[in-house]
Amino acid sequence: MPEKTEMGAGKVKTYGALPIPSFSPELLSLVRTGKMYSLAVILENGMPVPSVQAQFFLSSHIRHGDLDILRPASGASEVVSLSAHAGTHIDALCHIGEWRDGRVMLYGNVFADEVAGPDGQGANGAEHFPPIALRAVLLDMARFKGLEVLPDSYEIGGGELQECARKQGVELTQGSCVLLRTGYMKYWRDDKKRFLDTPPGPNVDGAAYLAKRGAILVGSDTATFEAMPHLDHPVHRYMQTERGISFIENMWLEDLAGDKAWESLLILAPLRIKGATASPVHPIAVT
Repeated sequence: MPEKTEMGAGKVKTYGALPIPSFSPELLSLVRTGKMYSLAVILENGMPVPSVQAQFFLSSHIRHGDLDILRPASGASEVVSLSAHAGTHIDALCHIGEWRDGRVMLYGNVFADEVAGPDGQGANGAEHFPPIALRAVLLDMARFKGLEVLPDSYEIGGGELQECARKQGVELTQGSCVLLRTGYMKYWRDDKKRFLDTPPGPNVDGAAYLAKRGAILVGSDTATFEAMPHLDHPVHRYMQTERGISFIENMWLEDLAGDKAWESLLILAPLRIKGATASPVHPIAVT
């Protein structure tokens, strides 16, 4: 069983490749300018969400002036409904499994049919995510290729990732988070179908390179991290099911890339939603 440590109201443990959280002097040394970057998209009605997922919906519930009992104050509130995979989010390790001998296997050799139920997933759910503070490395693959945006469904191999890191003068080290900018966020508002259906991303060779170089978390500015359309999700199966590496998807990386901030301190705190296959997140990078 993974080691456990007390934190807050619950027990936080190692989660897949993610360690028990700590804030080391090495992490603090990454902060040189103090500049902070939001790496999240804005959640709003009509944003791109895969058709198989519930669409994001926000509606006013109480409007200003509705509650006379509050006078002379006034209050308002809303109802929000969303898939955990809408907007910027982190995939839990119960999100993708793999068929083996007629049964679906999840990370940790857990059979999905033994843990899934009406209240969600009984193993590897989002409630087990620890707070996350890691060194982040940004690889700007679009800039590396001399493009505004990578071609549709372009597959990034390990050699290209290695050469991009070399050209940027940044090292991939054990325990880091690797973020990939493809430029595909260009289509977030203007071509939602394209954004969802044909994003570029690593193939299995690229994913294996990142894992072998020590990545314990990965993210990108696309809806799937891996190149699509590969509906059999080979990269998800390799990284999540086999290696316990989670994905952050739909990230806003334009400002970080614009400043050529190839190295930063990444901080995010997934919501502890019991049984959920993902959690909305607001990643913050500090340089």
